[in-house]
Amino acid sequence: MRALALFLLLSLVITPLTALTLEQPAEAASVTLRFFDREGHPLTAAQAQSIMAGPKGWSSSALVHPSTLQNLKEEPLFESGNGLAFTLPSTPVALIVNWPTVRGYSALILDNGGAGFQTALDLNFTYQAALDAKRKLDLSRSHRPDYAPSSTFNFHYLSAVSHLQAAASALDEAQKGKEGYLALDDLALATDLLLKEYGIVYSRPRLTTRVPWIGFTLDTIDRYQNLLDLAKNIAGNYAWVRIVIDNGTSPSTYASALAYAKQLGVKVMLCPIDSYYAKGYTREGYLNRIKLFVDAFPEVDAWEVANEANGRWLGTGMGDKIADAAAYVRQKRPGVPTVLNLYWQIPTDSPNWSLFNWVRTNLPQTTRANLDIILFSTYMEDAPLGLAFDQVMETLHTEFPQQRIGLGELDYWSADTSRNWWYIDSSNPSTTARQGVASQYYAASLGYPFSIGGVFWWYFASEMVSDIQLQAAVRAVVQSLEGPPPPLPVPRNLRISSTN
Repeated sequence: MRALALFLLLSLVITPLTALTLEQPAEAASVTLRFFDREGHPLTAAQAQSIMAGPKGWSSSALVHPSTLQNLKEEPLFESGNGLAFTLPSTPVALIVNWPTVRGYSALILDNGGAGFQTALDLNFTYQAALDAKRKLDLSRSHRPDYAPSSTFNFHYLSAVSHLQAAASALDEAQKGKEGYLALDDLALATDLLLKEYGIVYSRPRLTTRVPWIGFTLDTIDRYQNLLDLAKNIAGNYAWVRIVIDNGTSPSTYASALAYAKQLGVKVMLCPIDSYYAKGYTREGYLNRIKLFVDAFPEVDAWEVANEANGRWLGTGMGDKIADAAAYVRQKRPGVPTVLNLYWQIPTDSPNWSLFNWVRTNLPQTTRANLDIILFSTYMEDAPLGLAFDQVMETLHTEFPQQRIGLGELDYWSADTSRNWWYIDSSNPSTTARQGVASQYYAASLGYPFSIGGVFWWYFASEMVSDIQLQAAVRAVVQSLEGPPPPLPVPRNLRISSTN
């Protein structure tokens, strides 16, 4: 059902590549972007479009507010000579696009040093992207004064600095673009290393006062004893399971699984209504479904009152449903966390569904007062994060300063889906790269004073059960929390051609 829901979402909300080329008034002020590959070869507008679109041919750009990341305009790019351009609105804007680095496709946010673009410019795309990524990495380091970087981090950071210096002194745009791209690759590696390393460094001395959530999703309770045993074995005292209730089932279906989790000491977050079914409930029916399970299970440790609430496939009215559900949990189970799970994606078919737009429109302060934790689902092959992860986490915290933040669903390259528009490792996406994604984000999500961690790997029951190395990747994060971390290997360069 999750695969179908996401396919329906993306078939509705992702704009076909052919829609990118738009006629614009000649007199409008615009920012023009020139593109080069890692060898310094110039890329045509069509080649740049193709790269942004990924292997499935879907485009992915938007103008956003440089601070709040609110989506201001979908698919703003149009052909301008041999490059692409976007028209400047009356307020400063940043440009977000999906673009490949050695760490796979990443959401690059070009924001002109944080100020946004306000005047007409002609920019070298990869050089500007690297400059902005470097500024954000330096900002991330300044927010982590206790971070002691590894030698691998230092290698990639200094390499990026060297490439940027070469780009700044380049005599032609082709050389600047090449050096900018190489700097961007090193910055992607360094940024991921910082976030992963610091997640462990920050959490380890705080385990007694800030217990992390190492979460797994159970979308089935078949073999629940084996699944709960595995969750406990991997995550130990930090194990959380997120049980997603099947539509039409009764509380009695889950009583034994909840009792066994309690016996093992595994924490449970219950999600009574998966996002795929939410649209089918009236406001009253939605609340009644929430009440049914909240009343039945006083022992549940957290309640997910809505799943991927800003997804277009849920339809309108979710704000009211969330308000009702959160208020009821607060009244019926005081002290038990109420959790809202959102969905990361930029762009969508309309800015209304983008995460930061949606929460401002649909979650007034009266609703937010009854929410304790804000999570978001992220599927890297549908809507990459990469270099944008830290900025999205910090921006979500700014939007919800009273709530704790975390990841509510994660998976990578699920075999039963027909999406997979962007990727990390095209040579072996379902094994090595999946393990890398898990290792990265189970650790990185812990490196914030406002974060619970979470992650809640979606296909835990099918993927992690059968993949010993995937289990080991998560277990290594847990072991690092409790003792000296294992040596960090030099990240393998997962090269993706930029000219295909």
